Amino acid sequence: MSIHIEKIAGLAALILLSLASAGCKEQIAAWKEREQQVAMRDAPASVKATIEQEAQGGSVREMEKSTEGGKTVYTARIVANGQEQETLIAEHGQVIRRQAVEQEDDHE
Repeated sequence: MSIHIEKIAGLAALILLSLASAGCKEQIAAWKEREQQVAMRDAPASVKATIEQEAQGGSVREMEKSTEGGKTVYTARIVANGQEQETLIAEHGQVIRRQAVEQEDDHE
């Protein structure tokens, strides 16, 4: 009888693992749907103005549109004066967060 219970427990564990794996794939797909590359020309005017102010003559390396807490936000990677920063901007143009991007050392 204990062999029968072990087989059932093993089968149940396998089923649960399969379901968990499928759930992870769905979460990753949902996350990718919420984050997308966006061109500067497609951003709202308020976001463009904030990025131009933040860049101070620098350039935008990339920009993404995503959803955080149910609200649309834009993340811009800005390079100015040899420094790169990532700036998170609300849809109405307010800066939420600025963060320096670490430079990779190619000498290692």
